[in-house]
Amino acid sequence: MASERRTCAKGCGRKFSRPLGSRRVYCEKCSPPRKPKAVAVAPSRSTDSSAPGPIETLALAQLQEAGRTETIEGLTLLRLAREMDGERATASQLGALAEKMLRIASVALAGARKAAPDRLDEITARRAAKAAAAS
Repeated sequence: MASERRTCAKGCGRKFSRPLGSRRVYCEKCSPPRKPKAVAVAPSRSTDSSAPGPIETLALAQLQEAGRTETIEGLTLLRLAREMDGERATASQLGALAEKMLRIASVALAGARKAAPDRLDEITARRAAKAAAAS
């Protein structure tokens, strides 16, 4: 590695080798101390970690409605939902968790019993029957 000989800019008269591309102007004795780099502080977690978050609550409600809370897929879905509600995951980790959650939710809820039909289901059925009769 090539270097050049420089004289200290503080006026002490010492000579030092400076690597090419370096901006160093002081010798080792005269150079100011380095400032420590700022350390990133992780966000504090909530004190009540046993309380379910909004994603876990919604996932649990859907699994209970379908009667699938005691299946391996249902328990896996709840565990992933708990991780998503936590504050430890980064944005890319949340994206991966969300993708896995949706995949597992489709498996966990597949073939589950349907809820009682509501007003919207009745309207949709009448509209489909009317369209079938017209054609």
